[in-house]
Amino acid sequence: MDFQAVLDDITAQILPLLGTAGHVATYIPALARVSPLQFGMALRTCEGQEAAAGDSTTPFSIQSMSKVFSLTLAMRSQGDACGSASGANPRAAPSIPWCNWRPNAAFRVTLSSMPEPSQWPTGC
Repeated sequence: MDFQAVLDDITAQILPLLGTAGHVATYIPALARVSPLQFGMALRTCEGQEAAAGDSTTPFSIQSMSKVFSLTLAMRSQGDACGSASGANPRAAPSIPWCNWRPNAAFRVTLSSMPEPSQWPTGC
């Protein structure tokens, strides 16, 4: 698959929309400094193929995106039990969206079950 063409196509569709709706979060200083006109993405496949488009080389703060990585690590090590192992109960806090309660709880599970960095898997 030509990932570069796919990312270039997505970028071409997104660029005209930048700055036309929404606003940059100002309650987190690292986010408040970001231009609403920035957009970038990159990927690397398990086979080593790389593609990047837009402002992909511009450093940025990942903030809540890190929750997805934490959840992925927790689910990889604990499976579907990561919610119960962490004591998280979405019914106990119905006003908190899934993207907040489960990854935050998963982060606690991940930290408690992760091996030392020297034992982390490499590659995919």
